[in-house]
Amino acid sequence: MTNNFTISFYDNSNGVTVGSLQYGDKTLLATTHPATIAYALQAMGVKSVDIKNHQVSAKLSLSSLVVTKKLAKIAGKHMSWMEFFFIFFRIDSYKESVTDKDADIHLRTAIHFLPKKMVKNQLLTEAPPNWKDALENRKQYIYYPHCR
Repeated sequence: MTNNFTISFYDNSNGVTVGSLQYGDKTLLATTHPATIAYALQAMGVKSVDIKNHQVSAKLSLSSLVVTKKLAKIAGKHMSWMEFFFIFFRIDSYKESVTDKDADIHLRTAIHFLPKKMVKNQLLTEAPPNWKDALENRKQYIYYPHCR
């Protein structure tokens, strides 16, 4: 079975990297925050993703998260976004994290925007009391689906 998940990049109007997660030719989520994409992949149980920049791509195994020369070249100026993506993907967003105090909010945000049928790993806890406010705050970093 071929991998249908791809992360590609573009810059927003302020020059900040936006990571865009696609499944086949459909965009699932685009955001400036790599944790939201990392936790979306965890929620869907994805094992590998293609990293694409222009017409060049490289497969990234999410079990090893090894930066190859090809991957670094493809990510190019977006490599710092990828480095943070690696950090966040290593965090189990379904457990309380000392490293990422906002893991639950990023995970809930990802699941909120993903097609429900694609979420394989459901949330284990009730939403915190501040969830609606936190989601409203996170929307400023989401570029797809359009939240403004």
